[in-house]
Amino acid sequence: MRHDNYKNHSISLAVGSVLLILTMVLHPAHMDVDMLLLNVISHSLAVFSIPFCLYGFLGLTRSFTDKILQTNLGFSFSAFGLVAGMLAATINGIAATMFYQHNDGPSMEDKQIIHLIFDYSFALNNAVSYVFIGAILIAILFWSWAIVSSSKYQKWTGYLGFAFILVSFLAMSSGINLMQVWAFRIFTFGMVGWTLIMSFKLYQLEPHNE
Repeated sequence: MRHDNYKNHSISLAVGSVLLILTMVLHPAHMDVDMLLLNVISHSLAVFSIPFCLYGFLGLTRSFTDKILQTNLGFSFSAFGLVAGMLAATINGIAATMFYQHNDGPSMEDKQIIHLIFDYSFALNNAVSYVFIGAILIAILFWSWAIVSSSKYQKWTGYLGFAFILVSFLAMSSGINLMQVWAFRIFTFGMVGWTLIMSFKLYQLEPHNE
């Protein structure tokens, strides 16, 4: 791959990461009528970030001339996770908001039905969000494995990925619900921190390393 293409992948990954940061900064702490527009904007940014992240992850994967199995599995799980993330953002941020606006001012009986529908939407959103978290952690695991067992990148970036995975699993095993906005925000910032570092390292690749 040409060196300038590595830079393109790097910039794309950085753009996707920044969009995810904006998503979590703008994400409402709770669902409220006054927050509907902000809810749509924040989740739309999340959906918009996915193609940028995917293109960046493709460049990260292609930057390895060895460890093909690990890196390709990392890309496969990242793509799977990003699709799950897209579904979660669409369900919780866009579809739920549109449904709420369409059914504004219903009768008491209709409100009970709507409440049940929102409960189902919330459960479905949590399920696909956990798929996103699990898939992304596995992707980082494979990429970190490739990093520490090769000389392509500095090994501390791989160990940092391992540390992020360990902290995430310790948080979940200790009973922390990552679906709470504050917890999911911390998880996202941790993930984005690693992707931004890898974006910078990808940008630094020299032609003679390819």
